[in-house]
Formats: sequence, C-alpha cells, structure tokens
Amino acid sequence: MQEISKGMENAEMKFIEEKNGIQHHLLTFDSPYPTEYEEVKKAYAHLFLPKKKDVSRTLILLHGTGGRKLDHLYHFPYYFASNDIATAMLILPYHYERTPKGHKSGDMIMDTDNAALRSRFMHGATDVGALIRVLKDKGLKHFSIMGISFGGMISIMAMVMEREIEKGILVVTGGNFEYITWKSVATKVLRIKYESAESGCTAKRCHEIHKAFRRYLNGLKDLKDIYKVEKEQECFTYDPLTYAHFLKGRPLLMFNAIFDMFIPRRAAIELWEELGRPEIHWLLSGHLSSILYKEKIARRTLEFLTQ
Repeated sequence: MQEISKGMENAEMKFIEEKNGIQHHLLTFDSPYPTEYEEVKKAYAHLFLPKKKDVSRTLILLHGTGGRKLDHLYHFPYYFASNDIATAMLILPYHYERTPKGHKSGDMIMDTDNAALRSRFMHGATDVGALIRVLKDKGLKHFSIMGISFGGMISIMAMVMEREIEKGILVVTGGNFEYITWKSVATKVLRIKYESAESGCTAKRCHEIHKAFRRYLNGLKDLKDIYKVEKEQECFTYDPLTYAHFLKGRPLLMFNAIFDMFIPRRAAIELWEELGRPEIHWLLSGHLSSILYKEKIARRTLEFLTQ
C-alpha cells in the first residue's frame, strides 16, 4: 500500500450562503497526494452545516465522473444537514474545478495507462483522508461516506484506508473492470482507446487476464498484497472488488439501478457479494435516472446513519 505523507492541509473556509438555516461553506485545502498537475493540487469541498451547533454526525459525499453540473446532488447535503448531519461534498481530483488544462471534467479517468489510473483513484481516496483531518479540525466527528457511481468506487477505497469512516453508502456503483470496461455505455471511449493502442488489451485478452482475478482476491490477506501482481494485472490494484474484499462486516448500504447501462448488473452483484451481501435496494431506473429516487435514497440513508 503506497504511503502518502499527511502533511499540512492549509485549510481555508469561505461562507457561500445560508438557506433555511443551513450554512453552505467552501473548504479549500492542499491535497497531500503528489501530482504534476497544478489544477489538482488544491482540493475543494462544499460543506453544509446544520442549525444545531453540536453536530454528532458527519457525512462525506462523493460525486460521479463526467461533466454534469453538481446541482442535482445538492438535495442530499441540504436534506442531511436539515436532519443534523453535517455534509461535505468533495470535488474529486481531475473533475470540475480540479480539471487540468486541455481536458474535460472526468476524462482523465478514461485512460489506458494502469499506473496512471491507479494513481488517480488513490489520489481521490487520499483526499478523503485529508478532508477528514480538516473537518476534525473544525470540530466535526463520526464520519460516514456516500459515493455515487465513480464516487462509490473511491468511497470503497477510502473506507479501507481510513478506519475513522464508520459507515458507507454506495449508489449505482459496481466492481470488476472487465465488465465495466467492455460492457458499459460510459466506457465506450475507453474501449476505442484500448483497441487503437499498442497495449493489445482487447476484450478477449482482458477476459484471459481476469481468469486470475478470483484467485488474486482470495489471496488478499493484507493491504500490501494488493500490489503483488503481474504487469498485465495492474488493473486489479485499483478495482473496487479488490478493496471491497477488506470491507466484509463493515456497515454498508447499497442502491443500484435495474436498467443501468453504465454499471452492468453483473458488476453491481459482484461488488455486493464481495462486500459480504449488505442491504441493497434495486431502483426501477437507469443509471442517470436513479436521481429520480433521491428522496427514497436520502430517507433510507438517514435511517441507516442514525440507527
């Protein structure tokens, strides 16, 4: 497991607005993860604080990949803050304000370089840890995490790396990159890159490589075992299933979409099984339309966080 220096976060907090007694602040802090991209070195998180001064629970919310505006997710932090749960929505590396010049938000997650992808996934999980330290310095405590789509994948990694995260909520996410890469509508660009690259990673070759994936998962006894792979198996080292292997028995809640064309059903089920079959709710929706169930997701999540 790569060790990242915790360092000084140099946190600043700026008031944005107050709505119905909920205070919205913007937190900025230095990411402790090394990167060559200047735009990624500064981390951002939108913090929503309840009216109640003595807050006993804190939720970290991670968005999905892509360039859609985050407005559709604001229902969650306002809902939880109105129920006395401080909520911080972290802007993940390589997205939105943290997108390097010459790129679109989230497009650097569609890369054929496994070492680069592993670093970018790890960067996101490391920033979650940095955010927890910043929030603790603000007096917040009892942390849980809620990740949507790509944010769910990072949430799984973060829960393994940060034991202070007590509970996890995973929304329309999955594991096993063989299925996600070759079956998802969202990864069509990645498939084109693979087929045109010199890597020779075709669907057939990927399937052959993944025949060893279950044996690899069964052999994981310690986090250091994650990097015991052949060169062609490097994609195993940042697959959500790999980290899910270490979360069996932890409090988890899942929401997945029945008609999800982004996260194949098999990818969702494999993740659920590797996590130890936690409580799961199947939504009568697609991936993007799952937001139509935001009230149902928020209500059950609130019950889960407060029980």
